[in-house]
Amino acid sequence: MNKVPIAGVIVAGTVAGAVGVVFGIQWSCSIPGSGNLCGLIGFLVVGPISGFLGVVLVGAGLSLVRPAPNPRLP
Repeated sequence: MNKVPIAGVIVAGTVAGAVGVVFGIQWSCSIPGSGNLCGLIGFLVVGPISGFLGVVLVGAGLSLVRPAPNPRLP
């Protein structure tokens, strides 16, 4: 079994989650009148959702790839 697609899904989820946390914190703390806990929206809402979407989208893309046919031995 090839472990490269598994590593790709894990890396995609990690990167998407980290990017989601950063953009979620920037977005939620840029709203006027947001409190001092505005960064929690990035950690608890936007980051996990974006990590989940990264895993699902990369997994769905990898499920569409067909394996190469094995040549038959004579």
